[in-house]
Amino acid sequence: MATQNTQFPERDRDTVLYAAFNGLRNDVSPERFELGDLATADNINIDKTGRIERRGGYTQRVAGAAHSLWADELQDVCLYVTSSGLRRMAADLTASTVASLFDTASPMSYTRVSDRVYFGNGRDKGIFEAGAVRAWGMPVAPLPAALAAVGMMPVGTYQYAMTWMRVDGQESGCGVAGRIDLAAGGGIAFTTPAAPLGDIVGANLYVSPANSDVLLYATTLTPGASVTWQTDPSELSLPLATQHLSPPPAGHLVAYYRGRMFVAVGDTIFYSEPYAYELFDLRRYLQLDGRITLLAPLMEKERNVNTGDSSGFFVGTDRSMGVMAGTDPDSFQYVPKVDYGAIPGTLQHVDGSLVRDGGTGARKLPMWLSAKGVCIGLPDLLINNLTRSRYAFDAGGQGAAAVLPDPNRYIATANL
Repeated sequence: MATQNTQFPERDRDTVLYAAFNGLRNDVSPERFELGDLATADNINIDKTGRIERRGGYTQRVAGAAHSLWADELQDVCLYVTSSGLRRMAADLTASTVASLFDTASPMSYTRVSDRVYFGNGRDKGIFEAGAVRAWGMPVAPLPAALAAVGMMPVGTYQYAMTWMRVDGQESGCGVAGRIDLAAGGGIAFTTPAAPLGDIVGANLYVSPANSDVLLYATTLTPGASVTWQTDPSELSLPLATQHLSPPPAGHLVAYYRGRMFVAVGDTIFYSEPYAYELFDLRRYLQLDGRITLLAPLMEKERNVNTGDSSGFFVGTDRSMGVMAGTDPDSFQYVPKVDYGAIPGTLQHVDGSLVRDGGTGARKLPMWLSAKGVCIGLPDLLINNLTRSRYAFDAGGQGAAAVLPDPNRYIATANL
């Protein structure tokens, strides 16, 4: 007589064992799913082994409506926007307002360079530095009042201009130079206007030699002061370097790449002078095929800033995504890679050593949510859509994203 083996009972034939889950899928109908494919995944996480777990909840620590949260652990800075303006949150979760804003509804964009955080939302702009906010750039300096006077200057036509000088030594831009005709033995009596900002401490005067268009540094005055220039300017030697330069426009996106600051205004990108992040020549710009929604440079991992040998600048609009090809903005060409757009607010940078086989090195790579899936920008200037081959969707509007370093998870949200 046969006996039943109770140590290893027969498995219920109606039971299906799932050793691992593959995640969401909608590229085929559910009856064509493989074992482990999911039609719905609500409030769950799937680890790299395929194990499923319920997503953790949250605890509210600070009450009140807020948006545009941004943090940089290297500088111990956390900024966000409320109806009160731009606020900073400390490590103990206490918060203080660091700047009032004209527009508290539009999303704020941020980028850090060294110990300064540059920000803009399309109407407001500024720099957070040493615990406080200051202006991003100085107004273009007007011409000083100039009258012919007695002096020792040769007969001829002279040009003149003025720039502002800030307390940290930064010099403003200026516009078209003024002109004045002098007889032999003449001079120029200058009167400078009052400073428009409290941190402007000087007014730099520039004068050209007779019948020349080369403006040379003459002297620095206290704003509002007067002086009569009487000697031949041909003895001067330092040329004006900031003519036709301006502060940046108030862009809705800001980014740093290869020693320049980039500011997006609508469908146009303006860029700063090299290593002069507060001086822009607004006659030079890059125009794309739609409203710009993404500025995503490659970044070096350790310092969270761009390296001099970064190889790519990814950009996106509401119509397409691609790269800026070239080594200098004056020669950049926009090369579209895909015909769908990026979702603003979803850019994060992830550890490149975790991508593919780890061959991307120590560089941080940009990752964002597009209208058709989660995308990553690679050092070979390719855009890889990580999800479209399994889970397709249409997204739009404004989004938000975060990266959890452990267990290396990118989380994004947008309107579907």
